Amino acid sequence: MEIEQLRKQKRITMIELQIMLMFLLLVSPAYAEYVSFKEAKAYLETTIQLHELADKTIKSEAYDYPAVNIVPLWQKLGIEFEPLREADDSYVFGCKSGQKECFVPYPEVDVTEIGEIKIIRITKSIPWDFQYLFFKRVGDEYFYSDHLEYNLQKYEEPELSFFGNDLFAIKVLSGTGTDTISYTTELFQVANGKLKKLLSFTTRHERQGWGLCFDETINSSYKYSRGILAINFDVKVRMNDNNYEPKVKGELSKRPIIHAKKKVILIRKPEGFVLAREKSKTTLEDIEKLRWGGYSAYYEAFKNNFDALERSNLKTKEWFEFFKKELADEKNTGSG
Repeated sequence: MEIEQLRKQKRITMIELQIMLMFLLLVSPAYAEYVSFKEAKAYLETTIQLHELADKTIKSEAYDYPAVNIVPLWQKLGIEFEPLREADDSYVFGCKSGQKECFVPYPEVDVTEIGEIKIIRITKSIPWDFQYLFFKRVGDEYFYSDHLEYNLQKYEEPELSFFGNDLFAIKVLSGTGTDTISYTTELFQVANGKLKKLLSFTTRHERQGWGLCFDETINSSYKYSRGILAINFDVKVRMNDNNYEPKVKGELSKRPIIHAKKKVILIRKPEGFVLAREKSKTTLEDIEKLRWGGYSAYYEAFKNNFDALERSNLKTKEWFEFFKKELADEKNTGSG
């Protein structure tokens, strides 16, 4: 009799443990990967009607618009929505940490499938912010595994390119302002559905003025094949006389005083991409020094080209004298 009671007690204990485990799987963010692709997509496509006007007494349906409260989904996926930029306090879609409700108006949901991965891209009718939810295949179903998000993509949507099933690149707007714009390409590895950022590099960078007597552009193109990433950079520097009072008559040449082509070759290894120094003419780090770089960065990179300006025409020599003065001031103040 006692043995039978112990057996019953043991069965009850096992059932209780199973129930507790199921409960944890359902509510704990640590198990967010158990949210299925179908569940997430259905949630995003089930909108409610919000009223556009602050005056709620106006009931006209002409002012209603579809929206989805994104916060419950993020919470279920275990996504912590923290500010993406230091100078801003918001995540994507204007949502802020601690909010219980944040509605995405006119939500747009697109799906991409590559190998064992499905990706839900979320944006809205004015597509400045983008979020990507990654789902990995488990048996016949897909379950949430990771996410990416980018805000303030003003001019064009991020450009996603896959190289096989486990590597992709995404081109994003990384900086913009008066007379300047910058795009960056980021490379990610996909391993068991999880994302690992391997590297990033300048895709396009243009700056004019900004208190400097030269303008710069950096453009790049790349190709990935059989574990080798080749990136070709094109760097141009032009003179301007916006920051000094010229005494020599005439106009500065519109032709670049620097037009350099640089190549970076990277080989994919288990630990990531490794520079092939003997085949490369620069490094990603050196290119990054030029991006937003000042007088010192450019002079050190192209010293011979700048020094050759001493043998140029009077207008260019006048410009170069101002450049050297600014270079010395920058070094003395430790800026740039």
